[in-house]
Amino acid sequence: MISLKGVPASDGYALAKAMKIDIVDEFPENLMITFDEKVAEAEKLKIAIEKLNDILDKKIKRFQSENRTEEAKYFMVHQYILNNKILEEWAYEFIEYEYTAVSAVSRAIKKQIEFIKNLDNENLEKRIPDIIEVGKRLMYLLSGLTYPDIFHIEDDVILICDDIPTNMMRSVDHNHVKGLVLRKGSTKSHTTLISVDMEIPCVISCKNYVDEIKNGEIIFIDGEKGTVNYDLCKVDILDSMSKLSKYSANKACIKEYANMPTITKDGKSLKIFGNVIDVNTSAKYKKVGADGIGLFRTDFLYTDYENLPSEDFQFNVYKTIAEQKKEKSFIIRTMDTGDDKVVSGFNLEHERNPFLGYRAIRISLAKPEIFLTQIRAILKASAYGNVKILFPLISNKEDILGALETLEKAKIELRKENIPFNENIEVGMVIEVPSSGLMIDTLIKYVDFVAISGTALTQYMLAVDRLNPAVAHRFNTLEPSILRIIKYVSDTAKKANKFCYIYGETVAEPKNIYVFIGLGIESFSINPTKVLPIRKFISTINYENAIEDAKKILLCESVTEIENFLKKLDK
Repeated sequence: MISLKGVPASDGYALAKAMKIDIVDEFPENLMITFDEKVAEAEKLKIAIEKLNDILDKKIKRFQSENRTEEAKYFMVHQYILNNKILEEWAYEFIEYEYTAVSAVSRAIKKQIEFIKNLDNENLEKRIPDIIEVGKRLMYLLSGLTYPDIFHIEDDVILICDDIPTNMMRSVDHNHVKGLVLRKGSTKSHTTLISVDMEIPCVISCKNYVDEIKNGEIIFIDGEKGTVNYDLCKVDILDSMSKLSKYSANKACIKEYANMPTITKDGKSLKIFGNVIDVNTSAKYKKVGADGIGLFRTDFLYTDYENLPSEDFQFNVYKTIAEQKKEKSFIIRTMDTGDDKVVSGFNLEHERNPFLGYRAIRISLAKPEIFLTQIRAILKASAYGNVKILFPLISNKEDILGALETLEKAKIELRKENIPFNENIEVGMVIEVPSSGLMIDTLIKYVDFVAISGTALTQYMLAVDRLNPAVAHRFNTLEPSILRIIKYVSDTAKKANKFCYIYGETVAEPKNIYVFIGLGIESFSINPTKVLPIRKFISTINYENAIEDAKKILLCESVTEIENFLKKLDK
């Protein structure tokens, strides 16, 4: 057995065949041919169109025979686009201008999209993603590549690739895609967050090490440790199957905690909220009995679509979720994007360090028309549920005052338009940079609640990029500096009688939860898949002991001392 180490991105185990897929983001559009080669390139295109027609036809017939009408309709739309001749004729036209078939299709797609946008027809614009998809399928065929069709897979597989686009990740076949191994990726990417929500184990940042894995061989991944095992013998496979069985049994036994309150062994009531990444995953927080949505990431509205989201589009998204359970908190974080997340329409320049640059509230304040649109949509949705607003990356008083000024402007506009909204909507700020943590006694006067981002605060406090192998070992939320600032923020919020909670991937680790409880944090927001195991863990600990242990932990001078102290507690 050979074991590779990557970065853990989504918990769980998977044992299945490796399925390597090639994902090409962009095909060349400037490849040229000679006059004599035009006939051959046109013939290539004709064969590719016929082949794609046959592929789509088989998919449609298969899904129809299985009564999967939605899937059948999806591919019927693609077949219609392929056969309506517009894309095909423009592609042939570009071949006449002596472009290769691949470049001709690439240019034909762009030309068709521009044509549709100039028509200003919303119904036609909805077809743009489908046009792009059909074009990509053609270009894959013309390039001799296998299209990464993960919509319907015959066998259980673990996908291996550089990264998976968000729209493709949404089409993953839950029945057969058992895990993901990505050469690149990020723990904060939307694709990774979707894998967590789908409970698909995922290991990222494996780089080129996975090239040694053979396509179709059985491999085992551990999403908690971030390991990928291949070249397995029979004993290795049996051992992996045993781990899978134990993991499944443990998942089954914690389901009883779905309808239980979150209470420590000695009777202290705590709250666990769910983090939600989009509309498709918003129902999961209710299934596990979370106390509401503690973090609704709105970034997908800006990164997953061709155009910037309109006010009506955003309003409908927020309203849909707000109505699901009106009495429970629904905290919406405003746009938290930057150069690390591609946003159509922003034209962001590449930055050497996007996490220290132009992002989140900084973009919102610099683009007031975009920010105002989002705030208006959130306010309108507040008439349908317990909606709250959370501003990210607040680093000083000017940031929060600027955000509140936009909020007030939106309120004035909606009053004039006689549009209902919650006049007393609660507003919060994220504590993720050291400056806001140290200035919390001043900043807290301007908000109703504070949310501590455990992951981001650790990154900024320690100046550590945890995806950088050279420094990733330095990333630890239990560093004394982190714990002391969390304690300070928690105490300041309590003195001001303001609600305070903590969220992030690092929060969902039991030892971290124990320490945070001891520091005075009584509310947490985590991925819905982690709610039940954390609720079970909390039921086994003693609140008073956590308080006393935290006092000793705060006296420790290093993370090693803290971890050794916690190990003694386990014994």
